[in-house]
Amino acid sequence: MSTHDHDEVQKKIDASASFYDSFLNVDYRLTDYCLQTITPYFTGSHCLEIGPANGMMTTQLVKLFRQVDVAEASETLLNKIPAHPNLRKYHTRIENFNPGYRYDTIIMSHVLEHIKEPVVALSSVKNLLLPDGRFIVSVPNAKSIHRLVAVKNGYAGF
Repeated sequence: MSTHDHDEVQKKIDASASFYDSFLNVDYRLTDYCLQTITPYFTGSHCLEIGPANGMMTTQLVKLFRQVDVAEASETLLNKIPAHPNLRKYHTRIENFNPGYRYDTIIMSHVLEHIKEPVVALSSVKNLLLPDGRFIVSVPNAKSIHRLVAVKNGYAGF
C-alpha cells in the first residue's frame, strides 16, 4: 500500500471513530447478543479482539479469558477502552500486528468490511492463530437497509 493510500485509509479510520460516540442503546444490546452467540466457540485462555472500537465487547472478554489483547487502528477509540489487569491494548492495523506469539481465539466483529485489502488482513490473522485455535468473524448483512444507509452516508466501506 502506498503512503498516500495509507494516509487516506488512516483518515477514514480516524473519522469513523466519532461515529461510536453516538451509539444507541440497541447497539449495546446487539453486542451483548453477539457475545452470547459466539461464546460457545471460544477456546483457550488467550484472546485477540481485532477492531474493538470503544471496547463494548472487550469489557466482557476480560472476564472470560486469562489474557485479552486488542488491536485497534484508531487511537481515539483505543483510548476509550478501560484498563484491565489482563488487557493489553495495541494501536495498530491487523496487517502490521506482530506481538511475537499466537492466540487461542481471535475475534473480528464488523471489521472486515472496513478493510481495504481483506485478503492481506486475513493472512495476518492466520499467522496469529494457534493451529488448534478459532477465528470468529462476523460482518454485517450487505443488503440490509442499515448497511446501505451507512455506506451512502460514508460511515462504512471504501
